[in-house]
Amino acid sequence: MSAIANFKKRREAQRAQREERTSEDAKTVAPENEALTLLALLLCCDEEKAIEVAREEVDRKARFVMYDDKLQGDEKAKETKANEQDSDDAAAQVVDAADTVSSAADNVNAATSDLEETASQLADNADDISQATEDLKVATEELKKPSAARPSSHGKKAAAPKSSSKK
Repeated sequence: MSAIANFKKRREAQRAQREERTSEDAKTVAPENEALTLLALLLCCDEEKAIEVAREEVDRKARFVMYDDKLQGDEKAKETKANEQDSDDAAAQVVDAADTVSSAADNVNAATSDLEETASQLADNADDISQATEDLKVATEELKKPSAARPSSHGKKAAAPKSSSKK
């Protein structure tokens, strides 16, 4: 087999493998995000709506308060106030984290798209190179063939016997 045929077979196998991987990637489910699950539990809603509900709660300046029955009087009030502040900070951090995750996912999707486009262009360039190589081989074979034209004749001067001058 020629090197070009081997190259084409390898390239086709790589394409098939790449298509198989992309179809498998589409079938796999992304792992669950633990923070998103916890947020959904705290807000008593579905995970799909957790970020949206959290943003709404932050916009309404909602306070999440934790009570500890063991604390008494001022200690309980201080703890409640501290918990409210902590929960505000936590809610803001959750919203920021959700935004960061969303933007990272967008960046990954864009990079994947760019990578697929580049791979496609590379395959096209390989096809072009393969075709150019074939054209060069054909041209080389044509040049190696003997010419069908009549060989050129030598002139009268070259055909005449050489005279030796003796002095």
